[in-house]
Amino acid sequence: MVGGRGVRGSRGPARAASAVVPFPRGAVDDRLDFARLVPSGRSLLVAVAIAVAACLSYWGATHSSVFAVEQIEVRGAPPEVATQVDAVARDIVGQGLVGLDTEQLAGRIRALPSVAQVAVDRAFPHTLVVKVAVERAVAVVRRGSGSY
Repeated sequence: MVGGRGVRGSRGPARAASAVVPFPRGAVDDRLDFARLVPSGRSLLVAVAIAVAACLSYWGATHSSVFAVEQIEVRGAPPEVATQVDAVARDIVGQGLVGLDTEQLAGRIRALPSVAQVAVDRAFPHTLVVKVAVERAVAVVRRGSGSY
């Protein structure tokens, strides 16, 4: 023993204190409280207000003149065919682009004898683009006064 002290006087590392906290237990017949799962009145009101605003915005876009057709742009056709296409599509000027039935309009334009294919596209805010593929006659059959 050096210095007069032995191993007896030294202390070892201190032990950590621990505590156990019990969780509260409910009765055996406790049931799930569904009232906690139902959203609050305020959150339901906000959700309904957002849905109503979305519906009103869509209705306003389809039934108002906010996105009305002001210009019809015909692409891919010579001037005489473009004039025919413009004459067929002229009655839609002033209608809304959102509520426009493009398939019906394409069918009416496709009925022109000089049009082989047509594609109608909305160019917001006020333009309707009509892309036309012109019919190229390969042969003409004449029978009497008619030609095909």
